[in-house]
Amino acid sequence: MRGPAPFATGTLMSPSVPALLLAPLPVLLAMALLALRRSSLEAGLAGAGVAVLIALGSGVDVASLIDAGLRAGWIAWTAVSVILAGLVFDAVASPAAALGGERTVAADPARYRRIFTACMLIGPFAESATGFGVGAVVTAALLRLEGLPPIRIAVLSLLSQLLVPWGALAIGTQVTAALLDHDPHLLGAATALLSAPVYAGALILLRLQTAASGIRPRGRDRLADPLLIALTILLLAGANLLIGPETAALAALGLPIAVDLLLRRRQSGGQDATITALTPYLVLTLVLLATRLIDPLAGLLRGPMIRPFADLPGWAPLHHPSLWLLATGFGVALHARRKGIIGAARTGLLRSLRPAAATFAFVLLAGLWAAGGAPALLAEAWAGATGAAAPAIVPPLAGIAGFLTGSNVAVAAMIAPLIGALPGLDAATTTGPLPLGITAALLAAGGIATMISPMRLAMAAALAGAYPADEAAIRRAATPLPVAIALLLAAAAAAAGFAAAA
Repeated sequence: MRGPAPFATGTLMSPSVPALLLAPLPVLLAMALLALRRSSLEAGLAGAGVAVLIALGSGVDVASLIDAGLRAGWIAWTAVSVILAGLVFDAVASPAAALGGERTVAADPARYRRIFTACMLIGPFAESATGFGVGAVVTAALLRLEGLPPIRIAVLSLLSQLLVPWGALAIGTQVTAALLDHDPHLLGAATALLSAPVYAGALILLRLQTAASGIRPRGRDRLADPLLIALTILLLAGANLLIGPETAALAALGLPIAVDLLLRRRQSGGQDATITALTPYLVLTLVLLATRLIDPLAGLLRGPMIRPFADLPGWAPLHHPSLWLLATGFGVALHARRKGIIGAARTGLLRSLRPAAATFAFVLLAGLWAAGGAPALLAEAWAGATGAAAPAIVPPLAGIAGFLTGSNVAVAAMIAPLIGALPGLDAATTTGPLPLGITAALLAAGGIATMISPMRLAMAAALAGAYPADEAAIRRAATPLPVAIALLLAAAAAAAGFAAAA
């Protein structure tokens, strides 16, 4: 049995031509404002306002919209609390505080290797253990040590989100598997294979960004990078099959990271600054894994649960990463006897307000857009026009949901209810390669789209120490990423449509 849809999805819009033209307007408006260099907060609120007007015009009552807004706010809070705590953690336990500033990077031949490891291995590993964008906190901290400009740091820290389907111990994959009745082991493995082009595109972006800063890979790095990425994808797929998605990314990335750090430590005579800088984040990762994988402890911490909506995930304050981010950050700072901890915490909290507000705005837009019935209307119209090829709509819709919400769980909640209405994907046909492939495409598409979501960009800008006015420049610098994602979504849509029609 497929579970209920946690994200309220309205169906009141009638499939008329004006309704079809109005349905995507809130999202298009938000994206247009971002392209015009307006802030994420302004774009999200404007899109949400238009979504309200369209929903009211289509017959949705005010009470339903208020309920949708409250639901969206609750979904956003689980991410916002981590943004607030994550930036405080970064401020009080940052590597710069531990090392007294940036390391000397002039003419350092290993600089590219450290950047690659931070973006492509350590960041995704941290995100897999913690979720909610914490991987970007770790990556940005390591990149600041390399003396990169804030805009480059912000763009490169987005690569920490490469394995979002396995973020927070694969909660998004597990929720999607439960909603659509798939074996999580098979779903995780299929999603891992679909993630290969994402990693390849990320490598191109990494090379472009480092080259713009005058940093180029050595000959052996050019050869090793593609091989390491291929090995990581194969290990990820195998780990999903053998041990399940919850710890698959940790297992797949743990070995390459350990080998890299060991070799680096030997080459530096035990003086590599990255290992020192990683200490707070290793402690955080171990703490979070303990609170999730040790059953008696995890059960005890999950006990106090706040759940205002029965069909939405609850918030367990003692189990949520936000508490442990704060506890670990202050614990590390106190253990190191750092000065000015309260001032640093205040600075981190102030930096977090802008990305937190942007997150609320865009999740509100997503919730109100869904409540007005727009995604259901678009899916229905597409199914009527394309027939058996209708599953091609799944990757683009998942990409839009990921862009709006920055959360794989929210993607599953928004899109899963629509899948059952598509030909060949109804509730009675959840087995076989087509349903599994379409669901894996949903996970992969939604996951990669979260990388360029406005809330992720705003958080990356705050972590990099960029000014609010730099947000548009960061979006421009990150242009290859959304272009690559759009091409991947188009390819996934074409493949899904061809497979369904065959």
